[in-house]
Amino acid sequence: MLIAAAVLLIAGGIFWTIVTVPEETPEEAPDEPKIMEYQSNFLSEERHGRVIWDIKAETTSVDMATQATVFKNPVGHYYQEDGNVLTLTAASGTYDSATKNVKLSGGAKATTSDGGVLTSDTLEWVAGEDRLVAAGKAVLTRQDLEARGDKIEAREAFSVFRAEGSAYIKKEN
Repeated sequence: MLIAAAVLLIAGGIFWTIVTVPEETPEEAPDEPKIMEYQSNFLSEERHGRVIWDIKAETTSVDMATQATVFKNPVGHYYQEDGNVLTLTAASGTYDSATKNVKLSGGAKATTSDGGVLTSDTLEWVAGEDRLVAAGKAVLTRQDLEARGDKIEAREAFSVFRAEGSAYIKKEN
């Protein structure tokens, strides 16, 4: 009888061990960002019936959670009240929906409709201030001058600018 009780106890222990093994809960996958990608997308802003800016890119990717926007081969235009148009191009860029700033990199170039050119490693359009910031090997050329610097900030179709860091300005007569 004692042997039967021992066998029953051992069998019960084995049964309990097998039946009560906790199931492994699958690890929850981290939330992957939800990215919307568009081909040849076009964004713009209008105020009082006038287009302020527009931007078109080969591809546009938007993180739906953060609204972070990334462009491939963007071409943007800022339409100034005096009729001058500032055209921005680069290999890539980003758009901040909160500030409406656009930052371009990879062969960044800005041209004005009256012939001004600003090139640098990166260009940032600071929308709230109508200011263009060129950083890294910045070169501004206009009909009457050439300016170089580590950083150039320009306004009003490059008629007002400031060069910083290894700055050089050459004015033609």
